[in-house]
Amino acid sequence: MKHGKKYVESAKLVDKSKLYEVKEALELAAKTASAKFDETVEMHIRLGVDSRHADQQVRGAVVLPNGTGKKVRVAVFAKGDAAKAAEAAGADIVGDTDLLEKVQGGFMDFDVCIATPDMMGLVGRLGKVLGPRGLMPSPKAGTVTPDAAKAISRFALIESCNLPTAQVEEIISDEAECAKIIKEVISSKRQRALEAVTFTFRINNVSLSCLTHFARHRMQSIGIPALTLTDRERHILPETIAKKEDLKSRYCEAFKKTASLYKELKAAGICEELLGYVLLSGNTLDIVTTINGRELLLFMKLRSCNRAQWEIRDFAIDMLKKLREADKTVFNFYGPSCYVGKCTEGPMTCGKALEINEFFSKL
Repeated sequence: MKHGKKYVESAKLVDKSKLYEVKEALELAAKTASAKFDETVEMHIRLGVDSRHADQQVRGAVVLPNGTGKKVRVAVFAKGDAAKAAEAAGADIVGDTDLLEKVQGGFMDFDVCIATPDMMGLVGRLGKVLGPRGLMPSPKAGTVTPDAAKAISRFALIESCNLPTAQVEEIISDEAECAKIIKEVISSKRQRALEAVTFTFRINNVSLSCLTHFARHRMQSIGIPALTLTDRERHILPETIAKKEDLKSRYCEAFKKTASLYKELKAAGICEELLGYVLLSGNTLDIVTTINGRELLLFMKLRSCNRAQWEIRDFAIDMLKKLREADKTVFNFYGPSCYVGKCTEGPMTCGKALEINEFFSKL
């Protein structure tokens, strides 16, 4: 069989009779790579186990440093407080017996399956369905876990120290160690470990004006309903306007007129797409956003700041309260820039760093 010049040259560098050490083998693999695309390396490991026996099956997980380029849909088997925490952490699908029945009925619209330890007895019934697809939750793969703090700490330790799995699990079993690791991750420039967790929020009564502030954070998946679904009767009422009765009545009247005009245009046969132009910036709608821990840190730095737009600041503080209820180990370190590190506003600073730090430390 004939081979090209590059293949022949690379083959000369490899001694087929020699057993290479791992480091040397990797260096050689990189040296012999000549293709104009990212090549892959296939690795075979003799484990000496019989995978037909359940106690000898080996499962593992590899975290790709830059992701796979697609949104990963996560299904979580959990109940009670664990289910609420999973929803707050960004799970796409959460359930217990209802989710079991859906999967048994053929529902497979997810990429990763996670379960809390108390649900494994239930999930075990799905072994024949999830196992062949590589979706069966496993403690070794980190998909049987009730803890977001551990997920972040695990990623950080593997990425920075390349420690053995057993040593990593021993370290992250200590809550104080997790807090220390997370603090170091947040204060460093390499915050990729925070991408190991995602969170989903349903946010109600967001004005169309405030929506533009949410949309500026591009590293999120934000579900925005069609403008035609906006409640024409519902609108935001700024506090400064609410305090002045004459302005308040005129302000509210403007939205009533808008709603009335909307109905008239619709009755006249104007298409739905054009009716969106009638809406005012103060009209509100509900949104759903999924955001990873790293982008969420930036969001909180900017949007919970004293100088942030008042409406999104209120949302940011409410979101942070919910997050701290779910996991204080992680989110006690989240807040505005002056709370996380130092103020980034320069000469535009509000000058209230001490008050802000006290507020967020007690939040």
